[in-house]
Amino acid sequence: MTKKAKQVDLPVSCPLCGESIEVTRVRCAACASEINGSFRISEFTLLPVEYQKFITVFLRHRGNISAVEKELGIRRRPLYVYDERPDDFVVSDDD
Repeated sequence: MTKKAKQVDLPVSCPLCGESIEVTRVRCAACASEINGSFRISEFTLLPVEYQKFITVFLRHRGNISAVEKELGIRRRPLYVYDERPDDFVVSDDD
């Protein structure tokens, strides 16, 4: 019986010097075949995991923010706040 290696997220930079990393080997989890070379890392992969998750959910729901909020269990901050008159609105100064 083969022991399965624990998978970790791909680091975006070298943990020792902080410079960019180069992927030089990929391995199939099913058949254990390996490919050696110099592989580019997509810009999506370089994003923090929580950003990747948000983008994936956003695309799955075709940009429907309400559906994204529901799936992720989050609420967006309102972009506009109403002034005292209901037909007027102003851009919020809150950050």
